[in-house]
Amino acid sequence: MSPKSKRKKIVIDKVLAEIDQRPFIQTLTTIVSEVSPSTNLARVNSVLKYAVRCACLLDLYAETANPVYAEELQKQRSMFYEEVPEGFHSELEKVEDSVKSFFDYEKTLISRIKSGDKFSENDIKTYLAGKSGDNLFYGRLLELLVPEWKLTRELQIQTILFDIGKDLADYREDVVNGLPNVLVMCLSSRIDRGRIIQLAQELKDEALASQNIAASPTLVKAIGCNYNLIVERVNKS
Repeated sequence: MSPKSKRKKIVIDKVLAEIDQRPFIQTLTTIVSEVSPSTNLARVNSVLKYAVRCACLLDLYAETANPVYAEELQKQRSMFYEEVPEGFHSELEKVEDSVKSFFDYEKTLISRIKSGDKFSENDIKTYLAGKSGDNLFYGRLLELLVPEWKLTRELQIQTILFDIGKDLADYREDVVNGLPNVLVMCLSSRIDRGRIIQLAQELKDEALASQNIAASPTLVKAIGCNYNLIVERVNKS
């Protein structure tokens, strides 16, 4: 192995280790165990690991245009589809294409921010839905692998709430870098920041009103924690 290849491998190994240490994979596996105790969790965890790696590598490549991430993404994607029954491939590839389309939308938002454009509440909702799109992929994957799984929308709401909270925490940094941010978009159109709490409340209420949500106390707790963090950060902003 050449010195350049060794350096590349060190970088990728570190990135993959950091991705695998994120709590999301284990949390989602726990949610699956609550919904379907008889499911082969080792298999689900393995498939989710490859799916999350792909999503994170796609994000990294979109942010940096570093071909090292694109190359590793293709490797992880191949390993993911090797783990998934072939009959599911076509359906998942369609969802995958839909998720990838968010990156083009994000570029449009960046251009609009640079030009001082104003954003509507519908723009904000579209941004949040697109940003959490990878959860639609995980949800569809679980629908195919776990017959009892019926929490795709609730999982997406949990992530939307998480993303709102993260945007609030990253507000100053995102302003400097000219990146899309829910608070930036609200303030650009003089939408009261209290509307962020109202939007979060509407999403939380939708999820908790679901007849399926009681199957996962872990997901209920995550939704509540993410909502409370939004309220705290809006009130401090």
